[in-house]
Amino acid sequence: MHLHYAGWMRGRNGSSLSNLITKIAGAVCMIAGLATVWLPIPTGLILMVIGLTLLIASSPTIAALARLLRRRNEGLDDKLNRATPYLPMQMQRVLSKTRPNREKADPAGRDAGKPKRSDYGVRGGRQPEAS
Repeated sequence: MHLHYAGWMRGRNGSSLSNLITKIAGAVCMIAGLATVWLPIPTGLILMVIGLTLLIASSPTIAALARLLRRRNEGLDDKLNRATPYLPMQMQRVLSKTRPNREKADPAGRDAGKPKRSDYGVRGGRQPEAS
C-alpha cells in the first residue's frame, strides 16, 4: 500500500501540521493580547485581532462561533465592518467568512404582513391628507 505524503496529511487549509501550528499561534496571540490589552499602546488589541484571524482561518468551529457572535451583537458587527477596509487583504478574506447574512427572510414569516416604515406618512403612521 502506497501512501502519498500530501494525501494523508492534508487538512482543510493545507497540512494538518500547519493547521495545528496556526491554531497554536492564534491561541498564543489571543492570550498575549488579553494580557497586554490594558497597556496604553494598543498592542493587546492588535495581537487579539491577529490571533482571532488565525483561529478563524484554521478552525471552521471558531469561524461559526464568530459568525454567531456577529449575528447576535450588531455593534460588534458594525465595528468589524468599518475596520475591515483598513486591514490587510488576507485578514479581510478571513473576516468575510464570518459576516452574518442579515438579508435572509424571517423563517417564521413574522415580517410578511407588516408594511415597511417608509410606507407611513409623517402623522403617526397615517397617510398624509390631500389638500
